[in-house]
Amino acid sequence: MCVQKTHGPLHSGESGDEHRCRCEVRAHPHPRDGDHLGSFGWNLPRVRGYDPANSGCEHFGAVGHARQDSKETDDSKENEEEGVYTTRAMPGPVSLLFCGTSTFAIPSLEELTEDGRFAVKAVITQPDKPVGRHRSLTPPPVKVAAERLGLVVLQPQRINDSFATLGLDRPDFLVVASYGQILKKHILSFPRIAPVNVHASLLPKLRGASPVQNAILEGLTETGVTIQRMAEELDAGPILAQQRRAIDPRETFTSLLDKLALLGAELLRSTLLQPLNAAEQDHNRATYCRKLSRADGFVNPATMTAEEIDRRVRALTPWPGVTWDDRKILETALAPAKDAFPLPCRGGTVLYVTRIQASGRKPMTGAEFSRGHRTP
Repeated sequence: MCVQKTHGPLHSGESGDEHRCRCEVRAHPHPRDGDHLGSFGWNLPRVRGYDPANSGCEHFGAVGHARQDSKETDDSKENEEEGVYTTRAMPGPVSLLFCGTSTFAIPSLEELTEDGRFAVKAVITQPDKPVGRHRSLTPPPVKVAAERLGLVVLQPQRINDSFATLGLDRPDFLVVASYGQILKKHILSFPRIAPVNVHASLLPKLRGASPVQNAILEGLTETGVTIQRMAEELDAGPILAQQRRAIDPRETFTSLLDKLALLGAELLRSTLLQPLNAAEQDHNRATYCRKLSRADGFVNPATMTAEEIDRRVRALTPWPGVTWDDRKILETALAPAKDAFPLPCRGGTVLYVTRIQASGRKPMTGAEFSRGHRTP
């Protein structure tokens, strides 16, 4: 279902759901730099009768559609004669090439695959990697999902070097969600309409590799998802749509990631079917977050407050994890809690450790740990 909060009438006597189910993608070719299809796709017109103020969503983007009446109008005939890109002119559904790797991308892949108006021609994901103590070769989550959905899966080691050898037909859209490799211009210009990305923050805030973790680390009360038209500069493309989401006071990385993944999937599908106008980001307001490392998980109660450590536990579990001396702190609270032990921190603050794992041991409650180990 669409993530729009409300659907005002888009045409007289027509509900938002009726419009959504009877839509068609339209675009005028927009040449640039000698590319007859345009370096980044198509110049897309607004459609008469659509008021974005009624949508309940912040759509800015790149795709327009027209109402598909049972009786074809003279205007639509003229558009087809002028070369307007419509679903009636297409041999089938809107074609997609999907790039994704982590669990965040799975709801987006499922949403597009299960909607008959789209056809996912292939899924590109990262190669299988050795995981765990025994270094077992493990497929990425998106590969598992794509094979379950019966989709073609490709796993190039370095996509920018080998893209031309993959033998892909040009899709209407390139969709990227948590893929893990930066795409160069020759790939971004490959789709006929546009390359689009699902990013787990309200751009231009938190551009980069770890927006969900950093939203918690920074103590933000709100985040969201952005659908952006991809540019060569990382996460700096025009905004097509955004949806906001409150961050619960005890939110963890895994709980927030799951919520944003579902929100992003619905917003992505909605965005690809909406008449939109792209809005440039305010680059002066951009903030950045880097790729995390194990070093980010080391904590010292003597130099950090209870709140700082608590945020790290909620943001960095399960990976890279939070380490205090040789112990992994798995769950904490800022108030006395059942089965917890108090850990004094900087500034007279106290952290209550509810779950912890000593080196070489299984996870245990804080109370169990305090009975067998000396605590501060």
